[in-house]
Amino acid sequence: MQGLVEWFSGLSAQSWANVIAFTGFVLALWSYNRQQNKDRKVERQENYLRLELESNAVFRFEAEHGDTLLEYKAQTRPSSWVPDAQRDGVADQFFLQQLNLFEIATRSRRRHAVEPQIFGSWVIWFEAVIHSWWFRQRWAEEYADNYTMDLYAIFTPSVAEYDEMLVETAAADPEEREAAEGRFRRRFFDHVAALMRCGEILKWLDRPAEMAMQSYRNRRHDV
Repeated sequence: MQGLVEWFSGLSAQSWANVIAFTGFVLALWSYNRQQNKDRKVERQENYLRLELESNAVFRFEAEHGDTLLEYKAQTRPSSWVPDAQRDGVADQFFLQQLNLFEIATRSRRRHAVEPQIFGSWVIWFEAVIHSWWFRQRWAEEYADNYTMDLYAIFTPSVAEYDEMLVETAAADPEEREAAEGRFRRRFFDHVAALMRCGEILKWLDRPAEMAMQSYRNRRHDV
């Protein structure tokens, strides 16, 4: 302690000025980082609320147009379906609303403005829309050109793979088709986790499938 006191007492005026300047810099950096962390926390809360509110709007739209959307959400195109501009427009609006939310979610995750575990719950929704024949067809025809590279990279290969899986399992029994869908789901989550550099996504696969899907259903009905 005595040596430290002597060291300080021997400092020149210029040295003291340097010490004071460095101390001021460290304090300013600490204050800046503290404020940044506080701002990031606020941004995360705001993004979470925004996504939740806008997702509720999508589910209300789905409830209002449930009968119309039933054919469009099927895994394969129903034989009863016929083109209809008004009904097709409702289906497009339904899926485009979802894609707009997916774009917000991925952008927010890129900025670390959404918690990893929250983003993981959205990936369940990403995978769910691929089950729709209309979404897959329209993604390839038109939707893909209107969204960010992240969404393009998430959905383009996955849509093609899902269609291939349906062709390959067309003659399979229900158990084999269910197993194939489970493998697809795992590859999809692996793909998104690698693309978004978010390993937390994979933890959703360790949950029982029914528990994971219940989280998605809860979003749909809690409106």
